[in-house]
Amino acid sequence: MKNPTLESLDLASLLTLHQDDIIARWADKIQNIPDTRYQKLGVEVMTDLLSMDLECIIEAINGQKAKNAQAIFKDIALAHLREGLSICEVTKGMLSLKEVAMPIIQTAYPAGSSQTFEAISQLDTSLSQVICQFERSYFIELKDHGAEDERRRLAESESLRRTMAALLQKLKLDEVLEIVCSEA
Repeated sequence: MKNPTLESLDLASLLTLHQDDIIARWADKIQNIPDTRYQKLGVEVMTDLLSMDLECIIEAINGQKAKNAQAIFKDIALAHLREGLSICEVTKGMLSLKEVAMPIIQTAYPAGSSQTFEAISQLDTSLSQVICQFERSYFIELKDHGAEDERRRLAESESLRRTMAALLQKLKLDEVLEIVCSEA
């Protein structure tokens, strides 16, 4: 028998109500995906990442276009990048939310009802939206990090080149040390 109180909840409210259970089951599910870096993440890190992900998915279900959506996705992308997760791993992880949420949906809504189909459709749509937006943000952040790393490597190479040039010019030791210290 379905719970009449749960039947009156929309999907976003249902997911919010079960948020702690969803995150715990979702973390367990993700950590069992073979050959991913998720297996190496601690519980606290995993919980933080999934909490951010679920919040975005719930906002997408609600149709909210947060004013700071770009900032939110940037934060999520940076958090996943810091943990060394690839876009493929994150996509697999996000998609596994559906497997975790389905038992909750099936318990809350009557089997085969339009409410059940609507909830599943909303979940699919919001997952698709969030994954696409996340991927855009992820690649922007990856590109920015790559450009930053490249600028740092170029600066280090230029510094090394100037130091080597000073050494090859047969300068006095104090002149070489002055150049080396100015490059440090």
